[in-house]
Amino acid sequence: MKKRTCQFASVATVALVAMSVSSTAAQAADDSAKGASPQEMAEIIVTANKRAENLSKVGLTITALGGAQLQQRNITSLQDLATAVPGLVFTQTDSNTPVYTLRGIGFYDTTLGAYPSVSVYLDETPLSFPVLTSQALFDVERVEVLKGPQGTLFGNNATGGAINYIAAKPTQDFSAGVSLDYARFNTFTADAYVSGPVTDTLLARVAVRATSGDGWQRSISRPDDRNGAPEAFAARFLLDWRPTDRLRIQTNLNGWRDRSEPPAAQFQKFIPNFPVPAGSGFVPPVPNAVDNARLAEWTPSHRPSADNRLLQAAVRADYEVTDAITLTSLTSYVDYRQRQVPEGDGLVGERIDLIQNDGYIHSFSTELRLADNSNPVFRWTLGANYSHDVSDEIDATAQHDATSNYTNIFAGLPFPGNTFTNHQVMKNYAVFGAVEYTFGQFTVKGSARYTQADRSTKNCNLGFTTGPEPNNILAYFNILTNAVTGITYPAGTCTIFASNFTLHEFQGELNQHNLSWRTGVDWKPSNNVLVYINVAKGYKAGSFPALSGSADLAFSPVTQESVLDVEGGVKLQLLDRKLSVNLAGFYNDYRDKQVKSKLLDPLFGKLDALVNIPKSEIKGFEAEVNARPIPGLTIGGAVTYLDTKLVEAAGLYSLTGALGDFSGNPIPRASKWDVSGNFNYSFSVGATTKAFFGGQIIHRSHATSSIGNEPDFKLPAYTTIDVQGGLEFHDGKVRIMVWGKNIMNEFYLTNIYQYTDGIQRFTAKPATYGVTLGYKF
Repeated sequence: MKKRTCQFASVATVALVAMSVSSTAAQAADDSAKGASPQEMAEIIVTANKRAENLSKVGLTITALGGAQLQQRNITSLQDLATAVPGLVFTQTDSNTPVYTLRGIGFYDTTLGAYPSVSVYLDETPLSFPVLTSQALFDVERVEVLKGPQGTLFGNNATGGAINYIAAKPTQDFSAGVSLDYARFNTFTADAYVSGPVTDTLLARVAVRATSGDGWQRSISRPDDRNGAPEAFAARFLLDWRPTDRLRIQTNLNGWRDRSEPPAAQFQKFIPNFPVPAGSGFVPPVPNAVDNARLAEWTPSHRPSADNRLLQAAVRADYEVTDAITLTSLTSYVDYRQRQVPEGDGLVGERIDLIQNDGYIHSFSTELRLADNSNPVFRWTLGANYSHDVSDEIDATAQHDATSNYTNIFAGLPFPGNTFTNHQVMKNYAVFGAVEYTFGQFTVKGSARYTQADRSTKNCNLGFTTGPEPNNILAYFNILTNAVTGITYPAGTCTIFASNFTLHEFQGELNQHNLSWRTGVDWKPSNNVLVYINVAKGYKAGSFPALSGSADLAFSPVTQESVLDVEGGVKLQLLDRKLSVNLAGFYNDYRDKQVKSKLLDPLFGKLDALVNIPKSEIKGFEAEVNARPIPGLTIGGAVTYLDTKLVEAAGLYSLTGALGDFSGNPIPRASKWDVSGNFNYSFSVGATTKAFFGGQIIHRSHATSSIGNEPDFKLPAYTTIDVQGGLEFHDGKVRIMVWGKNIMNEFYLTNIYQYTDGIQRFTAKPATYGVTLGYKF
């Protein structure tokens, strides 16, 4: 196990010097219930329409979690968030890139340059790629999860929905806090913030988080070897400047460094890419993981490691042109760098080990919009957006123990590995508008966005370049090209066949446009009842793959996908606002869904590829109930039902390489049932002391990770239970809490996937528990 470079004492020092956070959640949290009586349900303010509105008054399906909820449930990552949001699924991948699926809509591609189907934003600024989101969830006022296509106000790549992190803002008065958390696996987390005025017109806030711990995974063959140790540091600096009564400028600087060890997989089944002679002894034994979440395997010579970092700057300016009309400018830039060695095959040997997974992302976005959001009758927004993203990735694999290195079918030349590169440039231009007109009890809504999405790529295979062996991939390609064209290529040549049988770097372009739109009607027969119906269409941009292949065909892009969503719902505030009920039903016509599948490579057989599935559909409903029957007690529950189906899926390959018609199969990573319940009770035990305790139970039915729905790719159903309890002293100034996640130690999976020569799976963490001490100054 590697020596940790961020020890507990140093983390605590960082926290105390910076003066702290984490109590910020309790502070910002559900004080959004301004003016509410002790028994009324808290009213959460959201910005789904890019203006502040009460959640119960917005005609959309939204899950919103306030700061206090996030703090009490110890939600610190998107993986944690997925357990708290019905219909949201987190998938761990072999390249340590997260994948999110919402209501069955998601894009499983783990490369740096792959846009998601569920977009993530921090204060309306895009974190355009999933790898940019890993350390964003700290010191936040709330999280809003908007369900269904959000293309008109949030742009391309939100066909499934959008996740908005709302950072805790600078305060008018001085405040500060610290939180120290010690958990299982010797994990220590320190949060800190300080906030307040700098001058009469300038407010500031600084927040930090640092985490360090030991590995939670244990090697199957080497019981003393550990993996999965966290080590991360994140910081945020916000300025809120109001030089005049009409002008407000907000600056948000974010940065983090993540050196956490990527989790390793469990090897499940041997599926050779190339023939293996009978009795060769080549077939690897399946490690005995016995459904133990802590057991995994990795190659000791290049164990999992990472050193990734992000820097982001965002500036927002709001100028009140008139008392009703505001001009908003929002510009952000992200600089991300990745250096990591993830473990993908779950074996000690080098079946296929990703020994280099490096790259960078440069992401620029700017938006200008003019809006009248205060008119009680007619509200409108007009705007334009431009973004420019560049991703660059280099992957090197070692395959000394793979069938590609063992077999002699390639002119007797073994292939011990490969290196491939991918460079993509993405430019997006958009104009958008939205209107709302209220007459009596009805509000008619309409919005649209026109987007031009241009993308170019450069792909190169370099063969095996990271070891002492000769580059036999280039040697084999030279045998073929020399026989046909008489050309022999030098070292460093890209081993990709062009149509004329020469070798070259693949270059491609994909330029597409679309019109996202939404229309709907809200009916408010009373202040406590909202009935709505919406019809929306959204698009996700096309994508080029970042992978290896022998010919141009392997790098063909998937074209843009679209979702037509028809949804109706009702939001009720009952029993003097002691009870809230939200119901929604929806139907999605899902066209050209982008999936990772296979194609038949002319030299190497079935290799990974991106393909479109012409038609799929999703039908479902959601129900959410929250009640506050007595002061201090809140109880709630939620149910999400999804009926998903691939309607036209003929002539495709499953993950195992089986060619077939998969029409009628469920969409991958979409559980049919997602059921949860929660409660929290707080009560006074003295003049200035309160006690609290709560818990959550979550059940998700089984799902599949393959369009073929094969038994080997079944993700079993699971049920988890979380609990919390503690005391607050001196009117909340001091807080101590004990907590547990998955306290029954339920074994469940976050992914099953096929990787060269085998099937592997990732497990969720086992039971974790800890104690948190917070203090507000």
